Amino acid sequence: MKRLALASLENGSKRVAIKGDLKSFGPADIISFIEINRKTGILTFDFGRVSKSLFLREGNIIFASSSLKEDRLGESLCRAGKISPEHLEVAAKEISPEKNLGKILVEKGFITAKELWLGLRRQVEEIVYSIFYYKEGSFSFLEGDLSQGNVISLNMSTQNLMMEGIRRIDEWARFLEKFPSKDIVLEPKESPPNIELNPIEQRALSLVDGSITLEEISRRSGLGDFDTYKVLFHLIQAGFVEIRQEGKASRAISDIGQARLEPAVEEINTIFKDIYSILHTKTKDIDFIARFNTFFLDLPPDLSQLFKGVKFDEEGGLNTSVLIQNTEGLKREDKKDFLIEALNELLYFLLFELRNLLEKEEAEELAEIIQKMQID
Repeated sequence: MKRLALASLENGSKRVAIKGDLKSFGPADIISFIEINRKTGILTFDFGRVSKSLFLREGNIIFASSSLKEDRLGESLCRAGKISPEHLEVAAKEISPEKNLGKILVEKGFITAKELWLGLRRQVEEIVYSIFYYKEGSFSFLEGDLSQGNVISLNMSTQNLMMEGIRRIDEWARFLEKFPSKDIVLEPKESPPNIELNPIEQRALSLVDGSITLEEISRRSGLGDFDTYKVLFHLIQAGFVEIRQEGKASRAISDIGQARLEPAVEEINTIFKDIYSILHTKTKDIDFIARFNTFFLDLPPDLSQLFKGVKFDEEGGLNTSVLIQNTEGLKREDKKDFLIEALNELLYFLLFELRNLLEKEEAEELAEIIQKMQID
């Protein structure tokens, strides 16, 4: 018999009322239990390195949060095509305890108040649905009143969210068999069938041009990953589109030894992040990311193609999937060697910048470390 562990651990006005393991008690079971008993509190799922929380009032889900970057509101709005990455970058710089991201986006006119509201609902839905994909982990329910000041109340139907989450599990598995990587590229068939498509299908089909990835189609469509995969899956079955080339692994393995390339790129990306972490610890008065990104301006043609769409992110790392995809598009035989050479050139640029930004002793100490990091 399945059993829930009950506890009496007090946490302010809340107490851990329920906890257990997902192997014996799945997400649908525990969420249903809380809904039926009209409980109020925070249900947290721990999936190892990932945690996701549902905020419930009298059994209804009113909000959700996640430790994953891709589950954040800004990233969700970008995927839905409501804001651009540039809008997100501008707004993120102004976030403060008094002003959250949503308020800033509305004030700047990047989205309307209604779009923000719908975006928050979509964000919560995506987090809830994603919980059903996990098979292992643990959960705990912290029962007690929710702070009105810290929780946005959306009052969504728990029953409807559960039913949709369960329905998506089987469908998602089918989609992933067809699309095992977000880097897959689709192209329209030369002789499509004479079948009328609905507006959503027409929109998705118009984005398929044989060059952009599945991930980019999802972002531009504004449908979200699940619905984008679903529409494209049906377009393939109906004979409108086909997979031109599979993700970065299968695309590049024969040309540039992908199995050896990815570890090298990830290794040097870790170095970049370590460098930024060290610098950020030493001083917070300098915008190192902005200075480092000047490297990508006015590059020679080959380097410009290699680093197209690539820049340092907030953690000091590069978008490695875009970098590898760009490498595949280079019209030269020594693709891997050229990539490694370019990344080493970037390392030396950082070295040059350090000498200009830091005190002499600090710069020389860090420069010595960087020179030992050169990739072979």
